[in-house]
Amino acid sequence: EMKAIERVCAYLKEHNVPLTRFEKEHDMSNGYLGTMLKRKADLGETIILKIIDACPDMDLTWLLTGEEPDRDILQARQAAKNDQERQKAYEESIVETYEKALARKDEELKGLLREIALLKAQIKSSSQESE
Repeated sequence: EMKAIERVCAYLKEHNVPLTRFEKEHDMSNGYLGTMLKRKADLGETIILKIIDACPDMDLTWLLTGEEPDRDILQARQAAKNDQERQKAYEESIVETYEKALARKDEELKGLLREIALLKAQIKSSSQESE
Protein backbone atom coordinates (compact mmCIF):
# COMPACT_ATOMS: atom_id res chain seq x y z
CA GLU A 1 0.00 0.00 0.00
CA MET A 2 1.19 3.47 -0.89
CA LYS A 3 2.14 5.81 1.97
CA ALA A 4 0.99 9.44 2.16
CA ILE A 5 4.54 10.66 1.43
CA GLU A 6 4.51 8.61 -1.78
CA ARG A 7 1.17 10.15 -2.79
CA VAL A 8 2.49 13.66 -2.10
CA CYS A 9 5.59 13.02 -4.20
CA ALA A 10 3.49 11.52 -7.00
CA TYR A 11 1.19 14.55 -6.90
CA LEU A 12 4.12 16.95 -7.07
CA LYS A 13 5.69 15.00 -9.93
CA GLU A 14 2.38 15.01 -11.82
CA HIS A 15 2.25 18.81 -11.39
CA ASN A 16 5.92 19.23 -12.41
CA VAL A 17 6.94 20.61 -9.02
CA PRO A 18 10.42 19.52 -7.87
CA LEU A 19 10.56 18.40 -4.25
CA THR A 20 13.32 20.89 -3.43
CA ARG A 21 11.31 23.82 -4.80
CA PHE A 22 8.22 22.72 -2.90
CA GLU A 23 10.23 22.40 0.31
CA LYS A 24 11.80 25.83 -0.12
CA GLU A 25 8.52 27.57 -1.00
CA HIS A 26 6.71 26.02 1.97
CA ASP A 27 9.30 26.38 4.73
CA MET A 28 10.43 22.77 4.91
CA SER A 29 13.98 21.61 5.51
CA ASN A 30 16.00 21.01 2.36
CA GLY A 31 15.72 17.32 1.45
CA TYR A 32 12.97 16.63 3.98
CA LEU A 33 10.47 15.11 1.55
CA GLY A 34 13.12 13.06 -0.22
CA THR A 35 14.35 11.64 3.09
CA MET A 36 10.79 10.89 4.19
CA LEU A 37 10.15 9.17 0.86
CA LYS A 38 13.26 6.97 1.15
CA ARG A 39 12.24 5.95 4.66
CA LYS A 40 8.57 5.61 3.69
CA ALA A 41 7.97 7.55 6.87
CA ASP A 42 4.71 8.92 8.20
CA LEU A 43 4.03 12.59 7.67
CA GLY A 44 3.47 14.77 10.71
CA GLU A 45 0.53 17.08 11.24
CA THR A 46 2.54 20.25 10.52
CA ILE A 47 3.76 18.91 7.18
CA ILE A 48 0.29 17.67 6.22
CA LEU A 49 -1.16 21.12 6.97
CA LYS A 50 1.53 22.77 4.82
CA ILE A 51 0.77 20.35 1.98
CA ILE A 52 -2.98 20.97 2.21
CA ASP A 53 -2.43 24.75 2.21
CA ALA A 54 -0.08 24.51 -0.77
CA CYS A 55 -2.22 22.07 -2.78
CA PRO A 56 -5.89 23.06 -2.33
CA ASP A 57 -6.99 20.78 -5.17
CA MET A 58 -5.48 17.71 -3.48
CA ASP A 59 -8.15 15.53 -1.93
CA LEU A 60 -7.53 15.08 1.78
CA THR A 61 -9.09 11.60 1.87
CA TRP A 62 -6.82 10.51 -0.98
CA LEU A 63 -3.78 12.03 0.73
CA LEU A 64 -4.44 10.26 4.02
CA THR A 65 -5.92 6.94 2.87
CA GLY A 66 -5.21 6.56 -0.82
CA GLU A 67 -8.92 6.17 -1.55
CA GLU A 68 -10.09 7.98 -4.64
CA PRO A 69 -12.77 10.57 -3.92
CA ASP A 70 -16.34 10.10 -5.09
CA ARG A 71 -17.06 11.53 -8.57
CA ASP A 72 -19.93 13.62 -7.23
CA ILE A 73 -17.61 15.20 -4.68
CA LEU A 74 -15.02 15.93 -7.36
CA GLN A 75 -17.65 17.49 -9.61
CA ALA A 76 -19.01 19.60 -6.73
CA ARG A 77 -15.49 20.81 -5.92
CA GLN A 78 -14.83 21.66 -9.55
CA ALA A 79 -18.14 23.52 -9.80
CA ALA A 80 -17.27 25.48 -6.65
CA LYS A 81 -13.84 26.30 -8.07
CA ASN A 82 -15.43 27.45 -11.35
CA ASP A 83 -17.90 29.61 -9.40
CA GLN A 84 -15.03 31.18 -7.47
CA GLU A 85 -13.15 31.88 -10.71
CA ARG A 86 -16.25 33.44 -12.28
CA GLN A 87 -16.83 35.54 -9.16
CA LYS A 88 -13.22 36.72 -9.21
CA ALA A 89 -13.44 37.63 -12.92
CA TYR A 90 -16.69 39.51 -12.27
CA GLU A 91 -15.15 41.42 -9.36
CA GLU A 92 -12.10 42.26 -11.46
CA SER A 93 -14.33 43.59 -14.26
CA ILE A 94 -16.20 45.78 -11.77
CA VAL A 95 -12.92 47.16 -10.44
CA GLU A 96 -11.74 47.84 -14.00
CA THR A 97 -15.01 49.62 -14.85
CA TYR A 98 -14.75 51.81 -11.76
CA GLU A 99 -11.09 52.58 -12.44
CA LYS A 100 -11.95 53.71 -15.98
CA ALA A 101 -14.85 55.82 -14.71
CA LEU A 102 -12.60 57.34 -12.05
CA ALA A 103 -9.96 58.18 -14.68
CA ARG A 104 -12.63 59.89 -16.84
CA LYS A 105 -13.91 61.89 -13.86
CA ASP A 106 -10.34 62.82 -12.96
CA GLU A 107 -9.81 64.20 -16.47
CA GLU A 108 -13.11 66.10 -16.27
CA LEU A 109 -12.07 67.58 -12.94
CA LYS A 110 -8.71 68.68 -14.34
CA GLY A 111 -10.51 70.37 -17.24
CA LEU A 112 -12.88 72.16 -14.87
CA LEU A 113 -10.00 73.33 -12.70
CA ARG A 114 -8.25 74.74 -15.80
CA GLU A 115 -11.48 76.49 -16.78
CA ILE A 116 -11.85 77.96 -13.28
CA ALA A 117 -8.27 79.23 -13.39
CA LEU A 118 -8.95 80.89 -16.75
CA LEU A 119 -12.15 82.49 -15.47
CA LYS A 120 -10.36 83.79 -12.38
CA ALA A 121 -7.67 85.29 -14.60
CA GLN A 122 -10.33 86.92 -16.79
CA ILE A 123 -12.13 88.34 -13.74
CA LYS A 124 -8.88 89.66 -12.33
CA SER A 125 -7.94 91.17 -15.69
CA SER A 126 -11.33 92.84 -16.19
CA SER A 127 -11.40 94.19 -12.63
CA GLN A 128 -7.93 95.71 -13.12
CA GLU A 129 -9.06 97.33 -16.39
CA SER A 130 -12.08 98.91 -14.72
CA GLU A 131 -9.97 100.46 -11.96
